[in-house]
Amino acid sequence: MSDRLCIHSNGRYTMALSAYDLRSTCTKCLDERDTNGMAWIHWITHGLVTGGLYDEQTGCQPYPCHKCSHRGHGSYPPCHPGGKPDYEWSENCRPGYNISYTEDKRFGMEAYRIMNSQSQIMEEIMVNGPVETMFALFTDFLDYQSGVYYKQRGYMIGFYRARIIGWGEDERGIPYWLLANSLNEEWGENGFFRMLRGKNECGVEQFVVAGLPKV
Repeated sequence: MSDRLCIHSNGRYTMALSAYDLRSTCTKCLDERDTNGMAWIHWITHGLVTGGLYDEQTGCQPYPCHKCSHRGHGSYPPCHPGGKPDYEWSENCRPGYNISYTEDKRFGMEAYRIMNSQSQIMEEIMVNGPVETMFALFTDFLDYQSGVYYKQRGYMIGFYRARIIGWGEDERGIPYWLLANSLNEEWGENGFFRMLRGKNECGVEQFVVAGLPKV
């Protein structure tokens, strides 16, 4: 959403939209099985305020949790297993932010799904910006460090969401999607990962959603 707001406003809006505001005001958005793009619909009906990462303290409602190490090592403290913060809604911006919660809202204009097609997904990214996808999460994905991911072992433990921001082929000619994770830069390939393209690996090409901002 933040990417698309920046793109379609020709750079007038560069501040990230608040993940905290989304999670605290849209309970349906937390359903990992949601295939209808409820977050994009919520953006249209309720809008979102701005808010960066915890350590940036930018925007109206920055994320309230600091970065943590998902592998138990690294420069950040270990994440608490299964620990999730309470997303309590507040109609207030952070202290020192001189715009009100209501005035800071940015809204979406349209939400839609992209058909299960490489070419359609590519065209959508080129024309309108990154898209959101949901795919089946298998245990071997938790061990991902680098390279083009495809399921090799393990069992399904749920679903996962990420942004597809591009595509390419590796040095062996294996086609991949480039995805941005919501974890920190110490995970995977500086916070990104690559997934096999063209085979609907783990359903990555099946449940793709996006939307357009109101600018």
